[in-house]
Amino acid sequence: MVVQPRAYTVGASDPLASRDVGAWRSVFRAKGMFNMVGSSAFAVAPLVSRRAAKLMGADTPGSRMYLHIFLSHSVWFGAMYWWMARDPARHRAIVYLSIPIDITWMSVVLANYKAGNIPAPLTLPALSDGLMAVLFTTFLLRFPDTADQAV
Repeated sequence: MVVQPRAYTVGASDPLASRDVGAWRSVFRAKGMFNMVGSSAFAVAPLVSRRAAKLMGADTPGSRMYLHIFLSHSVWFGAMYWWMARDPARHRAIVYLSIPIDITWMSVVLANYKAGNIPAPLTLPALSDGLMAVLFTTFLLRFPDTADQAV
């Protein structure tokens, strides 16, 4: 048995055809830029100065390989969010997936802050990920999947 993916078409009764979705696309783009620019700043900070590296928490001892793995994932997640902004209705599955990813990331960073492993300024990006998880949940609730309703 072959399962065919449902074709998604924007119809007249589709809430995603409204102007409202433009603001949500901006949220996804902002999240994408935040990931890409933030990762780049984190990578460049140690090259700029010792003070910049300390401010970003990039001066802590540890394997550079793990830093590079984190940075590559963060940049690709930023690209994924930018891609989602192009057609949020079509990429709903990615929106669903991004919620636990953001919550997990926020939890890991806050746990490391509580343990004294990272400086306080590094908790701000993690808190913004928590805010994004709330916004993504709001998006999914505000715009239910119309493909499921048509079946």
